[in-house]
Amino acid sequence: MASDTRLTRLRVVRLALGLTQDQLAVKAGISQSAVSRIERGGWADPVERAALARAVGLSGAHLLRRVEPPRRPLSEVTEGTTEGLKAPA
Repeated sequence: MASDTRLTRLRVVRLALGLTQDQLAVKAGISQSAVSRIERGGWADPVERAALARAVGLSGAHLLRRVEPPRRPLSEVTEGTTEGLKAPA
């Protein structure tokens, strides 16, 4: 995982939804390489951010918010939820 956690929430939410990068890319209408780049903390243009936010049902601002790592392993996060995520104060 990248040290820049700007979009770590995207990866956490994608995994919680049980989606691969390819599946999320198709759902968002962007390339898998774009999903990978963004998850690693790379640049995301406004169109990509909006498409990803719609695809996972979150606001673009929510996806961009810095997050702490989950308090439990991702494998234990219940599918379809973001329980266990904590935004910094």
